[in-house]
Amino acid sequence: MIRFLIEKNDMDMPSMHILNSGLIDLINDDEKTSEIKWGNFVIRRFNKRLYFLNKTVAMPLIPPDKITWSIHQSIDLHYPIGSLETDFSNGSGISLDKCSENLQIKFRKGGEKISLGTKKTPKTLKDFFNEKKILPWTRDKIPLIYDDQHLICIGDFWINDDFIANKKERSFVIQWNTKMRIL
Repeated sequence: MIRFLIEKNDMDMPSMHILNSGLIDLINDDEKTSEIKWGNFVIRRFNKRLYFLNKTVAMPLIPPDKITWSIHQSIDLHYPIGSLETDFSNGSGISLDKCSENLQIKFRKGGEKISLGTKKTPKTLKDFFNEKKILPWTRDKIPLIYDDQHLICIGDFWINDDFIANKKERSFVIQWNTKMRIL
């Protein structure tokens, strides 16, 4: 069955030795470390599911400290992250009155917090990602959008309550174009 799935995912076939020892690891190891690696490919387990990945997606990201982004232009963040662009409107997304038009893009380092929903108590990204079951190997590749030191939004998924536009405010919505599967 695993060999069939490897083939179906257009992956080179590993040796039987790699496959057999890797399957034992996938079954017995902690989900955080269980994987089979060979060539440019990785099979990982998370939430009782197997994920067939290219190593580029599975490898940790070594990001720049920050990237400055004018929201009036799209920005290419390269494979596997993708690109960001904005749609301007009134009353949906992020308020232009509450943030700058030049933002910073950063990536997760640990300890970041954001206020989401009706709760004003900030939640750590680690807790939030665990709660939403975000795939662990993608968490460091999700763009975090900042205005100065304030985390405004996580990708195009979640917006900090303090920056959400009111019905009549000039605003913008971020679109994150990525082929990376995060859930």
